[in-house]
Formats: sequence, C-alpha cells, structure tokens
Amino acid sequence: MKVLNAYKENPPDSLGVSFIDINGMKKLNDSYGHEYGDWVIETVAGILKGQWEADAYRIGGDEFVILRENIGEQAFLQEAAALREAFEADSVCEVSLGYSWGKGSWM
Repeated sequence: MKVLNAYKENPPDSLGVSFIDINGMKKLNDSYGHEYGDWVIETVAGILKGQWEADAYRIGGDEFVILRENIGEQAFLQEAAALREAFEADSVCEVSLGYSWGKGSWM
C-alpha cells in the first residue's frame, strides 16, 4: 500500500503490472496439507525473488503482484515472457499469469 500511495504523489511515467495466482491452492492444502501449501507459496516467492525481488509483493494467500515502474513496453513484455517461462520450467505448481502495461497520466 505504501508503494501505491506514493504513486498518488509521484506517479511513474509508465507502469507494468504482473499478477500471479497459484492454481488449485485449496485443493493442494486439502490433499497434501498446509505445510505443503506453504512450501508451494515459498517456491513461487522464490521464483519471483530470483529476478523481481524489489518489485514483487504478496497481496493475498496465493496471489502476488509485480510492479515495474518507468519501464518501456517492450522491456516489460520481455520480462513478462521470462516470468511465464520461469513458471513453465517449474514443475511444482501451476499459476495463472496476467499482465498489463500503461503509460501516461492514468493514476
């Protein structure tokens, strides 16, 4: 929330946002236990920290967001593709990914 509130005072010129949601978290917890579910969450966090640590935030039980301010559209799309590839290479969990990039006075 601190970052979003700071954007009100000093909005970035552009912002890329990636949303990550772990698929089937309830089923994982129910089937394998909460310790396993916690391990999956930690695995996802580890993937995010690998490249986007300063810009990645856990926003819910199984949801994360990456905020990339003042990044060009092509660079952001390359990062989004790298994020997708990182999760495709990981066999531990499945995630849903969404992303958006915008420029201008949209805040």
